[in-house]
Amino acid sequence: MSERLSSGAPSPSRSGRSTVISPKLHYIESRRMLPLSLTRRPIMAPCLAKSLFFVDNGTMTKSKQVIGVGVENELLGASLRERGFNFANAKDMTEAISQQPDFILIDSRNSKILNSLDAQMSQGRVSILSFIDPDMNSADLKSLRKRGSSGYLPIDLPPEEVVLHLQSMTKPQDQPQAGESRSSRRVWFQQKIEFRVYDETYHAWSTTLSETGIFLRTPLSFPLYAIIKLKFKLFGDSEPFECDGVVVRQEVEGDAKGLGVMFQNLKGESVRRLEAFFEIYS
Repeated sequence: MSERLSSGAPSPSRSGRSTVISPKLHYIESRRMLPLSLTRRPIMAPCLAKSLFFVDNGTMTKSKQVIGVGVENELLGASLRERGFNFANAKDMTEAISQQPDFILIDSRNSKILNSLDAQMSQGRVSILSFIDPDMNSADLKSLRKRGSSGYLPIDLPPEEVVLHLQSMTKPQDQPQAGESRSSRRVWFQQKIEFRVYDETYHAWSTTLSETGIFLRTPLSFPLYAIIKLKFKLFGDSEPFECDGVVVRQEVEGDAKGLGVMFQNLKGESVRRLEAFFEIYS
């Protein structure tokens, strides 16, 4: 016999007592698990004291823990918790690593944090994402990579975009998209993009960048093969990158709604600058 968990008033059960902490978090204090309805509810497993679990289509998965070091952003913490992540702050990298999180977010502009980074600290057990200054040069970005950073986040990146990045890291690797060969390099690249279609200028955050194209997160819709003029900054590059592209894909469902754009007629200097960009990820 199953009991439906709700966010309303707590109700006793035969196997323990339930306590409502907030309208969205329903914890169960019990020596054994209560039967669950197949609804998406975060609950606490009695055998894992601080782990939130989600029940989704009958599958129970442990929520991911995110630790911020030098990241003082209440809105970011709230956004992460809202989407099912456990988020907390640590005073330094040593404390962060000791909590054995899934992800660590650092502010690379802080010299003390930067100096405490060490490629041996993660040993592949935790992904470190670095908030970076927009003008950070390629040598410093490569240094971050060697010290253990898994990726880069612009310091002005909105919280919902940070959440999207972390969610992507918990999912299987995507298959190559339309216009993208299996041999082309593709990385998460979140940057504010200016694009022009039909003599109108728009702005959107990107999610991924490959040698052949870019994905723009936007609710706007354009016909397939519409010509787009792009302008944005590559990490580690001091000058704006400008090129033409065509719409080859439109995502209308899920969190990452937007446009898949394939680059057109890249030549000489543009190709060289893209290659230099991908070197900071190698």
